[in-house]
Amino acid sequence: MTTKTKTAFRIERTDQGAVLWFDIPDSKVNVLRPDVEDDLSRALDELEADPPAALVIASAKEDFCVGADVNVLNEIETSDELAELSRQGQAVMNRIESLPFPTVAAISGNCLGGGLELALACDRRVAADTDDTKLGLPEVQLGLVPGAGGTVRLPETVGLESALDMILAGKRLRPSRARKVGLVDDVVHPKILLDVAFELAGEPADDQSLLGKARDFALAGNPVGRKVVFSKARDSVMERTHGNMPAPLRAIDVIETGVRDGRYEGFEAESKAFGELGMTEQASALIHIFQSRNRTKDPVAGTPRPVHKVGIVGAGLMGGGIAAVTAADAGLPVRISDLDWGPLGSALADIRDEVEGRRYLRPPEKKEILARVLPTIGNEGFADADVVIEAVVEKLDVKHDVLGEMEDLIAEDALFATNTSSIPIAEIAAAAKHPERVLGMHYFSPVPQVPLLEVVAGPQTSDDAIATAVELGSSQGKTVIVVKDGPGFYTSRILAPYLDEAARLLLEGAPIDAIDRLMTRTGFPLGPFRLLDEVGLDIGVEISEILFEGLGDRMEPNPLLADMVDAGRIGKKAGSGFYRYERKGNDYRRIDEVDETVYDLVGVSPNEVPSDAADRMILRMVNEALFAFGDGILHTASDGDIGAVFGLGFPAHMGGPFHYVQHQLSAESALEQLEDFSERFGPRFRPAPTLVEAARSGGVFTTGQAS
Repeated sequence: MTTKTKTAFRIERTDQGAVLWFDIPDSKVNVLRPDVEDDLSRALDELEADPPAALVIASAKEDFCVGADVNVLNEIETSDELAELSRQGQAVMNRIESLPFPTVAAISGNCLGGGLELALACDRRVAADTDDTKLGLPEVQLGLVPGAGGTVRLPETVGLESALDMILAGKRLRPSRARKVGLVDDVVHPKILLDVAFELAGEPADDQSLLGKARDFALAGNPVGRKVVFSKARDSVMERTHGNMPAPLRAIDVIETGVRDGRYEGFEAESKAFGELGMTEQASALIHIFQSRNRTKDPVAGTPRPVHKVGIVGAGLMGGGIAAVTAADAGLPVRISDLDWGPLGSALADIRDEVEGRRYLRPPEKKEILARVLPTIGNEGFADADVVIEAVVEKLDVKHDVLGEMEDLIAEDALFATNTSSIPIAEIAAAAKHPERVLGMHYFSPVPQVPLLEVVAGPQTSDDAIATAVELGSSQGKTVIVVKDGPGFYTSRILAPYLDEAARLLLEGAPIDAIDRLMTRTGFPLGPFRLLDEVGLDIGVEISEILFEGLGDRMEPNPLLADMVDAGRIGKKAGSGFYRYERKGNDYRRIDEVDETVYDLVGVSPNEVPSDAADRMILRMVNEALFAFGDGILHTASDGDIGAVFGLGFPAHMGGPFHYVQHQLSAESALEQLEDFSERFGPRFRPAPTLVEAARSGGVFTTGQAS
């Protein structure tokens, strides 16, 4: 055995050949960066000088390779430098592809970005059959294209249509799916991963280009058919991104060049695109979001207590969703209760649908997950819960009743978490015997789909309680931000003015569907009126009243939502809101038409959307985020960006409210617009002091601590 110290790659000689272990010293994960590629080149020098019978590339860490180190991109100033970085990566992969002996990638854990490009350069690939193993080229999610040959080799390996599907959406494939599309040759138990890899090395290598072409059916297998495939891909990207994200469209161009003009031209087109995209404001925003999200995984103060069981009070949409992610993702037993069996039955049906929809799970795994959720009337089975989460109606007296019952029942060190979206934790904890173990765990609907969890620390909440909630949320698959207590916390506080401004635009005569289309074209997943229908206008009214009471005149709500609620229009759950609905079983399905009678109710005739409508809605949200930062609600402004993007659907290509102001709009321009709006529309547009200071001093607030 030959071992080199302080190198990312070490060679282990065996009777069957050699294993090239990828293991960056003093790092939790393997990433690709120039110094690591230099280590790889030196290892290849040694292997070429003394060729083994076969080479297996494997990771000594849990993940094969999570991709390129994005921190390197922050150090590069020009597109030419980035393009050259791509060419260097391609050269290393081309060298692996040209080795004069069989090569096999033994993949366990995440194999993403440059990691998958490394695996694609090998003759064969075998993957461990584990839940943690995923393969993909997610570069478009950073505003980039693959930069080390992925746009050329992936279509050769899996075919054009499968490659486009993976690259344009940044999809991560589980082992079974990867095998089905031809990305890996075999899927095996992790204990025999290396053995099978050497067995594959002894078999004749397949011609990957022929395999890829075989997987392209008649449509993509000829020039006319490929033209149709690329055209449909562009249409699909435009429908999904509205042109806000240049990377997927550029990826199509690059792949088309490689397919049409050959590998050399494909590699060069890839490098050029990688360099140019890396300098765009969209890439800057998306990389900022990626890095900020990683920072949310840093340890928080306090010591988390073990959680062996979770209790959930309230089996509505939120309670059922929390139960689903607790049982399916955290793998914990759940006791869920309600006042009668009707809501419990609906919750169990929704949980079953969620679990059945996870196609990667085997039937025994699905059965095991569903068996973890036990329903009950009353409080039976809650005494041994380590965390109890209440998801009852947004009424303080009801929450106090639940808190009192649970404190008399659960252990003294168990947590009581409220899923309230707006009631201050201090008000809920005022009725507690142990306020230090009361906190907020604010989930978003639908819980299994929305990735954010907002953990809210009350004035007396202990650090250990916060650490426990953060760890539980992470185990549920959530991106977790910790915020301080206050009216609306952070997310509800900044969403309310955005929705309020949409309602004011309606009162000015802006058509409902036109406003919604405007904001989805801007990059929001739902328009404000569709979102109000989904959340419930009654909830919107309750939150608005709390914010007005706690924050004053800039949060004074207009009467539209209250008038709608008084008329019985509370949204989808009642089958009546801004849009039309039809009953489907116990639920309602939206008909994609505005309910025109809304205009009569509010006394307006729809005409046109003001040219400044998007700016008004977005700046009210951004401005309130800056107010919240100045009030100390956020620990860091990057937490505010994460909360807005992952909880509220703020466009990721804008990087979140704080990144948007600093890097795309500028604090000076934001202040100028807000001052103009304030003169025209009143105090709801009054600029936040944090923004005024930033505009005057050129200060930075995206990473600093809130004051």
